[in-house]
Amino acid sequence: MDIAILGAPGCVGRTLINNLLGFSACRITASYRIEKEVPQYMRDDRLTWKQVDLLDQASSEDFLRGSETLIYLIHSLGARNFEQLDIRLANAAGSAARRAGIKKIIYLGGIIPGKGRASPHLVSRMRTGQTLASYGIPVGEVRASILLATCKSRITQWKKFFKCLLETTGLFRCLVFSSGVDLVNFFLRFLANIVKFCLARTTQSFSHY
Repeated sequence: MDIAILGAPGCVGRTLINNLLGFSACRITASYRIEKEVPQYMRDDRLTWKQVDLLDQASSEDFLRGSETLIYLIHSLGARNFEQLDIRLANAAGSAARRAGIKKIIYLGGIIPGKGRASPHLVSRMRTGQTLASYGIPVGEVRASILLATCKSRITQWKKFFKCLLETTGLFRCLVFSSGVDLVNFFLRFLANIVKFCLARTTQSFSHY
């Protein structure tokens, strides 16, 4: 299986790559924008790091060419005009994927509330998934809570959150943060396993998990 990953250098992307390399038949093309994004410790004969400018048609098509599945991990939160940029990038990826012959897209979206108003960020996540699906390629959307900031700060933030939850509710007493179970890494590995499930599953036009 040949897989292309856009947004590969982030926490989710790195965890996913490590998990996917457990498939003996899996070959991965992972994106980066600038050289310093590439984790130097992540090297494998079945992993190719490739620079891509998604908004450049030739660059995006060249990145995707030869892959069967695209895993789309990109989000623009932090940019001033992230709603517009999210849609622009999704259109560029969907168009390039169609021209490159991609057969399936797996997209990491956000949890959409059943009632009440969604935040601008979650609305943008939802519209990004719809945009990717508009190019006639089956899309599997994995809806998960989006962790913010850098990998290191994410771990710190989540440790503080669950410590507070433990103190106030008594929950999660079985979890040890300083050694043993790292809850953030557990969540990332769990998310990676859901994506692997989507890879093996036949996706009909637009599905979410």
